[in-house]
Amino acid sequence: MAKLFHLRQEIAGLLTLADEHLEGRFGNDDGPLSGPDARIQLQHMLNCGFKYLPAELGTCDQFSLDRGCLGHQLATAEEVCA
Repeated sequence: MAKLFHLRQEIAGLLTLADEHLEGRFGNDDGPLSGPDARIQLQHMLNCGFKYLPAELGTCDQFSLDRGCLGHQLATAEEVCA
């Protein structure tokens, strides 16, 4: 039986990006975060032990912040190619 895995972003890797590449990439209830504010939030998550973020929010109900997508069982080959 096949498994589908969603993409993940490594927080430590995101922290290597320049602030202008983090600008607007993340947000909160008040709207998009500036590059420096995004860096602060990412560093806080890393300090709390989180390693990964989903590449797309809300698309994976099997996501672990320390391992990424745990996988989704697919019953048929058609589901793999869908």
